[in-house]
Amino acid sequence: MIKVNVATSLLATSVSSPVVISSNVDNPFSFDYARGGNITVTCTDGVTTVSQLVTLPDVLRSSNISVSIFNTPNGANATVNLSAKYGLTLEYQLVDSVGNLSGWQTSNVFTSLSDGVYTVQVKDTFGCTAESGFQVSVFSPDISVTEAYSYIAKEMSIRFKKDQVWDYNSIYKTDDNTLSCEEDVQNPYRHTHLFQTQDQITTQFLSNYANLEVNVINEDGTKDSQTVVTRSTNIGATDKRDATYYDIDGTKTGVFFTSGKKYDYYNGNFEENYTLNGALPNYGFVNNYIYLDSLGWFQIVDIIYNDDYDADVLVINYTYTGLKADIIVSSIYNRENYDVYEFNINMSAYEDKNIQVEVLMTDDSFGESNYLSEIINVKERQEGTIEAIWYNPTDTFVFYSTGLKNKARIPYELFTSSDDSELTIHKTARTVMMIDSNSYETKDLELTPITNAIKQQLTKAFLHKELYLDRVKYVSNTTPETEPIKFTNLYNFTAKVQKTGIVFNSEWDGEGNSIQDAELIGILQSGTNYLKLS
Repeated sequence: MIKVNVATSLLATSVSSPVVISSNVDNPFSFDYARGGNITVTCTDGVTTVSQLVTLPDVLRSSNISVSIFNTPNGANATVNLSAKYGLTLEYQLVDSVGNLSGWQTSNVFTSLSDGVYTVQVKDTFGCTAESGFQVSVFSPDISVTEAYSYIAKEMSIRFKKDQVWDYNSIYKTDDNTLSCEEDVQNPYRHTHLFQTQDQITTQFLSNYANLEVNVINEDGTKDSQTVVTRSTNIGATDKRDATYYDIDGTKTGVFFTSGKKYDYYNGNFEENYTLNGALPNYGFVNNYIYLDSLGWFQIVDIIYNDDYDADVLVINYTYTGLKADIIVSSIYNRENYDVYEFNINMSAYEDKNIQVEVLMTDDSFGESNYLSEIINVKERQEGTIEAIWYNPTDTFVFYSTGLKNKARIPYELFTSSDDSELTIHKTARTVMMIDSNSYETKDLELTPITNAIKQQLTKAFLHKELYLDRVKYVSNTTPETEPIKFTNLYNFTAKVQKTGIVFNSEWDGEGNSIQDAELIGILQSGTNYLKLS
């Protein structure tokens, strides 16, 4: 309850709300009422009746108290918040786990708290108190991701669209969120991926969503769940290794890495030896946190180069006055704001069927991000197609280090040999001589017209370093040529490829050496040039 005092310009002879005072002789008059909410005070001087809406101070309740924690290497900051505090002047006090009191203060922020259990007490000017408990954990860097990320590369074996609803206001049709048959052209054609029953098709995608689901959608609408495998530890990557630290001007400490041992981040067991020769680990960037054994967590405030140690140095705000010494340094961090995932579909389960694939990503913070594939047709043998396999020996924005290899079975019109030879001859008055010649096995490939989306896929495919057509290795001689077909989403697609391996060379001796000492009548060799003798 709270005492409410009401002053009036003229003596109120009676009060009718929110309490009844039949005969009043006081100005101001007062009454007790429950705190919280609004009341209407109605009174009269015998001639005029007036009413006034009054908001009463909120009730101080434990259920209205919340504490937000911001942890730092130097201790946590706790901010006390009340969801209902109208009309209240408050003071705050902390009690730790052994009963130590911080003392009352008007600020709702407590700083430099060590890990442990605390109780915050709150009191108001009306003498009411409430309290709530909270806990401060040992500091660890925040590795949560704050921006949603999802991606399926266009050069995957199966082409996906980002499944969005076009409102033509914030979301328009693009190459990324349409299937082939949904493209804005007069005559859109649907693309169908062709696979054979022996094909095992792996798709890779990047995501930082918490929940991932992949399904094969059958013709009758039923779904077959597929296993999603994590292929990276980008989010929450850990590292623990030997390092060296030293004093910087008596105010800061430098940490650098040459060689030593690496350890398991959690149990400290030896894993392997490492050599960086002065380079920094992946976590070596400003504002990241590192843990120095027995000293605690520190934020990297700068990176410098030290000529004496021939090393890049992480700088932290820690005063160390001893000699240069060895120490074990740890970090938990995000290499990227996504992890790499893969799923594999065994096409033998879908012989003589048409299917689609959906990738569903959901997260409490990010909402959802979904993908839907083009139609896939599976047969024992896809007549009139050429098998293309492509991958890279190094990672691009596709992580081929997982062993991923992409595959497509592509309908084609022509796959024919073409001439690609070069030669150098010498003519004299008496004879003509071959000086040098090379001949390459070259093929011209002309595909059955393909949709815009598949044009993008195959253009990327033919630019990979590892390209196999019907299991024979080729390299692209030029960038594939594409030409749009009017009023459709179709393109003519031609590519010129050269078979790798042995190339005919007239000076090849069969052992990997060019023959350089052949005697030529009337010719003098000087380096790589030839002079005619007159």
